[in-house]
Amino acid sequence: MNSNITVRIYFEHGRRVKGLTFRQKLFHSGFSYYMLKKAKLAEIKQAICFNISAGYLSTHKNIQWGHSEVTPIRHPQCIELTDSEEKIYGFLKEYEEQLKDTEILIVKNEVNLFIYN
Repeated sequence: MNSNITVRIYFEHGRRVKGLTFRQKLFHSGFSYYMLKKAKLAEIKQAICFNISAGYLSTHKNIQWGHSEVTPIRHPQCIELTDSEEKIYGFLKEYEEQLKDTEILIVKNEVNLFIYN
């Protein structure tokens, strides 16, 4: 039996990181980059930021369409994290304040067909 789980964190492109100083806000790269950096520091096995061309979140009334030059603020984004249950739940607990108002989907990985290291 595999103890890995995958968590997908859905949020709007314009989502801001909470608790930054004025200077950090000026030179900040965005919520997805922030969460990827924190996942790397937490030594999460795998972290992926998906480029979504179109879609909507449960809070949206309309479909959000992506554009190659300008991404709308409400455009959905997704970060996927895969690791052991303990690490993932620890990560979610540690960044609980940042993850408020995001949509989180947790999937238990029962079988790994191929594992390449």
